[in-house]
Parts: sequence; C-alpha cells; structure tokens
Amino acid sequence: MEIHSQQLTTLHARAHRSFVDELVDHVTTYFPAHAALGEPQIRRVIDHAVARAQLHGFTSERNICLYLDLVLMLGADLDVDPQIPWAAEILADPGFTH
Repeated sequence: MEIHSQQLTTLHARAHRSFVDELVDHVTTYFPAHAALGEPQIRRVIDHAVARAQLHGFTSERNICLYLDLVLMLGADLDVDPQIPWAAEILADPGFTH
C-alpha cells in the first residue's frame, strides 16, 4: 500500500478539523461565558491557542486543550503578558515537559 502526500495532507486536515470541533464543544460545555461569543469567535480563539501551544512545543491533544483552558482563564497572550510573568517563565523553562 502506498500513501501519497496529498492523501496524508487530507487526513491531517480532517483530523485537525475534528479536533477543533471537539475543542468547540469543550469550550461551550466548560466555559459558557466564552460560548456566548459565538462559534466563529470561539474558533478564532481556538486557532490562536493551538498555534501558541504548538509554538511552545505542545503536541498532544490533551496538552493543547489544557493550554486552551489557560488561554480562556488568563487571556490569549498569557505567554507574553507582563501581568503574569510566571506563565512565560514556566513555558520558557527547558525543564518543563509538555
């Protein structure tokens, strides 16, 4: 069996869409105040959080979801917010495991 790069790209895109759909459900269930923003805005927040989480080396769906939870509780730019320097320190710590 041979899998072409286009097929892998399609599979990855489907998996990503499914994961984002799960995160939308997670937000609406556990963060109802944020759910009031509406799905398009929730998806923008999720896209931002996923990108930032990956930038910090988070790869598992569980850890990306936990990072999203922190974004919803502390703010979208928690990793650079001067009011919460401890978050940036933890994320920059080479001993911190994701």
